[in-house]
Amino acid sequence: SRPFMDLNCTAVPEDLLEGEIFGIEKGAMPGVEKTKKGKLDLAQGGTLYIEDISEMNQAVQAKLLRYLQEKRYQRLGGTDLVENDV
Repeated sequence: SRPFMDLNCTAVPEDLLEGEIFGIEKGAMPGVEKTKKGKLDLAQGGTLYIEDISEMNQAVQAKLLRYLQEKRYQRLGGTDLVENDV
């Protein structure tokens, strides 16, 4: 009954992967007119299955590791910490 999200890192362009995982704040980049939820937001209380994580660049891997340790993250272009449990 809890959300299950799947993310294949090879299916998402590298420059969009961070926003796909963590979400994007309104106005963070051209064309983003409202806050976009990331996979972590959508999987709240459930599971996020990440395929081919080795294809993710090291900066995004580090940000994901930080999330796993602290259970908090910032959306792309954001300043507030978002807490959740995935």
